[in-house]
Amino acid sequence: MRANGIVLALIKYECEYSFMFMRKQILILALILFGIQFIACRPSEENASSAQPAMVRVERVRVASMPRSLELSGSVEASKMVKLGFLVAGKIDSLPAQDNSWIEAGKLIARVDPANYEIALEIASANLDQVQDEYNRLDQLQKTGSVTASDFSKVSNGLRQAKAQRRLQQKNLADTRLCSPISGVLIKKGAEAGEIAPVGVPLFVVAAIQPIRIVSQIPEQELRFIRQGQEAEVKVEALALNVKGLITKIGKAADPASRSFPVEVELANTDKRLLPGMVAEILIPHTDSSAQITVSMASLRRSGSETTVFAVDSGTSRAYQRKISIGKIYGDRAEILSGIQSGDWVVTADASELQNGVAVKVTAKVDGNDAGKVSGNAVEKVDVKVDEKVGGDAR
Repeated sequence: MRANGIVLALIKYECEYSFMFMRKQILILALILFGIQFIACRPSEENASSAQPAMVRVERVRVASMPRSLELSGSVEASKMVKLGFLVAGKIDSLPAQDNSWIEAGKLIARVDPANYEIALEIASANLDQVQDEYNRLDQLQKTGSVTASDFSKVSNGLRQAKAQRRLQQKNLADTRLCSPISGVLIKKGAEAGEIAPVGVPLFVVAAIQPIRIVSQIPEQELRFIRQGQEAEVKVEALALNVKGLITKIGKAADPASRSFPVEVELANTDKRLLPGMVAEILIPHTDSSAQITVSMASLRRSGSETTVFAVDSGTSRAYQRKISIGKIYGDRAEILSGIQSGDWVVTADASELQNGVAVKVTAKVDGNDAGKVSGNAVEKVDVKVDEKVGGDAR
């Protein structure tokens, strides 16, 4: 019995010792985990507190009077266009002109076989010679009164007819040659050598492209801003071409459907690059100007279809990304339709690595009206309020 009691006491002691040991182990493990967490969090807090602000340059957003221009879509058209066909029928035996080739005024385009017309002219000439001889003989007799007035009248009329017939055959022979009446480009060739050319059917088209014209429509409300003789800029995207021209025609009657007036701009086209049918854009300087909010193109950040800028908040000395809408481009400046206001400060340089809400330090400022004038002193805060942010910390 005593031995059993000793065994039971030993077992009880072992159990109590094991329980205390486990509690100690759990406590040690908890302390280790707490220490790991404390050590992991501490560096980030130190880094956050010791993070250096980003160095940036900023520009004040200003309202400025910008020159306006009318933008019209138009098409290139020839200053003159002629359709040509033969006045005599026959087989085309010569066609030196080629499609889209340049043709000087008076140059041969095509010719029909002249053989039949040469023969007809020879017959008419022989008939004229015969009638001329008869007329000369009767003219001598008429002076002596040896021929009646009726006979002399008949031969006189016959002579006039013979002369007219020969002129007609001379003209027919000349009409076998089809020449261009203007200098231009052959834009249509409707026949080939060996074909029978009908009479009076237009087979060829020549377009004069020096000068050339740009034809468009201008809304009636904009008509008061342009005048005939005014300079206009023409852009042709297909040729990457920008040229100057003059407004040569402003229509006097509006289109009933669109209430717009036809307008034409004439260009010299000395290099002959502009051709009928091309699409062009006409920019006409506006006689009026308007006040617009603009910023430097360097301040714009594009991501997909969105355009943003970084605006600096004076209260927090942080840069916040703001979504904006832009309008027209004026050289190195962009019109702002919405998103920022006059007086705001936007980052124009050193913004490639900026993130929304990052702390910044301004190293230089540029006034929106004095592009290129930079103040060299470092400025830590600027007068701007940011009330709309894109993502991040909206405060």
